[in-house]
Amino acid sequence: MKHQRKPRRRMPACVLSGALAFLVAISCTQGPSGGLALIDPIFDALVPDAAGQFRRVAGRLVVLPKEKASAAMHAAIDRASPSWVLLSPLLRVEVPGLLASRPDLKIACMGQGSPDTAAGSVYTVRFSDREAADLAGTVLATESMSMEDNGHGILVAGIFSGKDADASARAFSEAFSAAAGGLVPILEVEPSGWSTEAADRLRERDIRLAYVSASTADVKRWTEASFDESVRFIVMAPPMEYPALPRAFGTITWDMGASLLSLIGRIRAEIPGEWPGTWQFVRQE
Repeated sequence: MKHQRKPRRRMPACVLSGALAFLVAISCTQGPSGGLALIDPIFDALVPDAAGQFRRVAGRLVVLPKEKASAAMHAAIDRASPSWVLLSPLLRVEVPGLLASRPDLKIACMGQGSPDTAAGSVYTVRFSDREAADLAGTVLATESMSMEDNGHGILVAGIFSGKDADASARAFSEAFSAAAGGLVPILEVEPSGWSTEAADRLRERDIRLAYVSASTADVKRWTEASFDESVRFIVMAPPMEYPALPRAFGTITWDMGASLLSLIGRIRAEIPGEWPGTWQFVRQE
């Protein structure tokens, strides 16, 4: 009696397409061959998932020691002989020295503000306060529209301090108005960093929602002086400077994954220069 071979079960098309999508996603997160990621110890400690993301992008990873980090970085590059390196934000100060000693090395980095050089072999993702404010305006407009009277009568405020305060305030106001049907937020702009008078003005208003874009040192001061316990607010919080603000219901912070993907695309296409990083809203409630 012959044994009949059972027909081979075909994998459902949805499973095949899902597996293919997974493989494509993995390949898209990997940078060109010959990469080396270098992370300073502070970034590694403050952003626990950064090492994994940097390793996936570059293929190889070195977390530098606290002592003599610059020397350790150069030694790691000598050992690995990479064609390109990915630097964590605090290592951007090393860019001029790397360009001088290794002119053929491609350098990728990210951070707020521009690196000290605009050489043709540097690829920079720059996170702008203005773009963070644009996202914050949309987030708070959506939040206000979910409240009573579809947001009408809800006072929303934005606090902006530092050198980009004016541009950030405009971006926030425009994004909020566009998403909230023309409603206008209350703005306090203080380029010098802090204003008791501005905080007092906000305290006297019936503010319900707010966004705070200030240095880490000033964020807590602004929120404590300007808002009572009833005010719900979000803050701009780069990953290395995460303020301890349990009252905040969310943060505007870097989208590391999306920004690294854009960086990979630039390196593959050999298009050096500077371009905007991607921000994301992370709800804490």
